[in-house]
Amino acid sequence: MEAQIKIHIAQTIKSARQQKGFTQQELGELIGRTSESLSNIERAKSIPSVETLIALAATLDLPVSAFFPELEQSSEASPKRMRLEAEASGIIRNLSNRTLETAIEQLEALAKISS
Repeated sequence: MEAQIKIHIAQTIKSARQQKGFTQQELGELIGRTSESLSNIERAKSIPSVETLIALAATLDLPVSAFFPELEQSSEASPKRMRLEAEASGIIRNLSNRTLETAIEQLEALAKISS
């Protein structure tokens, strides 16, 4: 479970950073960390402190809860699934309400097809 949470945190940070157009160096400077420490976090080699998570959330316009997957899902989700969900969440946060409504309609249609 701990490894899956690390992966989810890593992918959420990486996806949000890329969505904002920051390099690891730029984001590291904004939160007072080195690019090396951010790289280790994004590769799930280390887990950020609470203070770092709060700084990342503020800088990336994320709620702190975005770093923590639902516990029922995390026990079953593969690393690839967690990466894809984190990437989708990052994209969703940047959509307008109208575009999000359209995206939901499309996702519902895809869900019906794959059932």
